[in-house]
Amino acid sequence: MPTREEMRSLAQEIIHSYEDRIARIAQIKADTSAMLKRFDRDHAAMSKRLKADLAKIRPALATEERKRQSQAREFMGELARVVAQGKAATQARLKEFADIQAGARDEWRKLGATMQAKRTGLPSETKRPTAKKQPPTG
Repeated sequence: MPTREEMRSLAQEIIHSYEDRIARIAQIKADTSAMLKRFDRDHAAMSKRLKADLAKIRPALATEERKRQSQAREFMGELARVVAQGKAATQARLKEFADIQAGARDEWRKLGATMQAKRTGLPSETKRPTAKKQPPTG
């Protein structure tokens, strides 16, 4: 049976692990937010440049400009896809962390209930085995 120090050490490890996960989640959120802000800023700058360029173009260069606009739209589509993938990956990681945390919490609660039951001599909240029916003798 684990000693008090071992249990204290285990509890501290769990606390530190939880704090590390929370810090990492906060970092992922901050990184994602910063990345999205950069994308928005870059998009606005690119749009402004394109509008300025369009204002300068003469009709003879219109075909070339349409090609550039098409490329810009493709780039924006690709950018939107990458951002969506980043968001999905972040959401998946956050769900993983939440699942891990929930599982650890449940196991810790089970341990607490089991230990309490052992200390008090009362049965824990687990299912009790049902009595088997004896076949009739005769």
